[in-house]
Amino acid sequence: RLHGTKDYWGMAMLLAEVPELHATINLVPSLLTQIQGYTDSGHEDEHLRVSRLPADGLSEDDMRFLLDNFFMVHVDRMIRPHRRYWELYKKRGVSVDSADQARRRFSRHDIIDLQCWSNLAWIHPLAFGRDAELAALKKKGRHFTEKEKQWLLEKQTELLAEVIPLHQQLQKQGQVELTTTPFYHPI
Repeated sequence: RLHGTKDYWGMAMLLAEVPELHATINLVPSLLTQIQGYTDSGHEDEHLRVSRLPADGLSEDDMRFLLDNFFMVHVDRMIRPHRRYWELYKKRGVSVDSADQARRRFSRHDIIDLQCWSNLAWIHPLAFGRDAELAALKKKGRHFTEKEKQWLLEKQTELLAEVIPLHQQLQKQGQVELTTTPFYHPI
């Protein structure tokens, strides 16, 4: 889901911007099945499930999962460039405190902001240039609402739904050669 909205969507959009560029892209069948699971069947992973929960409705286990997993990205490329995400990262004290210790430092607003930033960071930069509402949400940067968070997660699913058609269109235009590997071959 996350690599779909950042890497696979972004790669296809970059290619679409430069029609004279040709590429070979390997789309693993298990990836396609997973994308369709999210977009067509409403599948949910643990990160998405916890992202959807109201900030004041997280159980202790959900809060632990959030604080242990919502910073699991490349810090210098995906957290530090975003002021609010960086503030939350420092507040968390990754590798310093346990999630249970850090929990006391997080307000309801911090939790919603973390739920949003952990998903915003996984959207390709071109999406923000293409969608003014998405760009405005990112620019807002903090004090997100539950309604804005749900909208963001729906937008993320919309972007994910574009991944397969984008690649099909690029193949139809002769711009990409799509290859595949056995169903469960690792990336």
